[in-house]
Amino acid sequence: MLPKFKKLSLEKQLFLSFFSVSACLLVLSLGISLFYNVNRRKAEIDSLISGVAAYAASMDQVIHMLDSGYPDRETAAALDGLHENFPDLNVIAIYDRNLLRFYHTTRRESGESLINGEEQAVLSGSGPYITTGIGTQRRAFHAVVGNDGAISGFVMASAFSTYIAGQSRQILSVYATVLAVMLVISLLLSHGTVRLLRSSLMGYHPQELLRLYLRQDTVLNAMEEGIVASDLTGTVVF
Repeated sequence: MLPKFKKLSLEKQLFLSFFSVSACLLVLSLGISLFYNVNRRKAEIDSLISGVAAYAASMDQVIHMLDSGYPDRETAAALDGLHENFPDLNVIAIYDRNLLRFYHTTRRESGESLINGEEQAVLSGSGPYITTGIGTQRRAFHAVVGNDGAISGFVMASAFSTYIAGQSRQILSVYATVLAVMLVISLLLSHGTVRLLRSSLMGYHPQELLRLYLRQDTVLNAMEEGIVASDLTGTVVF
């Protein structure tokens, strides 16, 4: 690879060198920034679902609903409004200790309990936590403490994995567009820099300039010695 590179003209060598360095720096910097922003976005969603679960668990209406043992329309309306205020939030669900569902953002959702036993820790007195579910949701759990001080149920707030993946793809598409634009700009700048250098060298290759310098040095040394050389036409060479 290197021998082939050395055989290229000076312009191509400089162009490829400038463009390669620029492209590597762009990919590295944008890659680090992309990794940071994707993880920051995931952390924001985790913070959101955790905060919503904690807030819903502290609502007096939710506590009263679980203590009374009956779903409440006013509570459901308040939770619907809470859900609508957060586009990144996909599901809010409330269950009692017996895993009977008292609220779900999708009323037609079937089933009365969570799968895989992810709720067992929160019902056993664990602090709030986040799980990845069965791969379809990222779920935040928070216990609901009744007026008697005992855990009467729990709140689950979640974001779909497909939604989180979609957010990551959106960020990736933006960075890909930026990278493409920056590569084009880098290409133009590299070409412009090479043309500028070529203009500064008056179109000569550095090796040609070296030969001219050595030849001039030889001429000057010959002049000191009184030696003159000419070609076949009689033109003085030095």
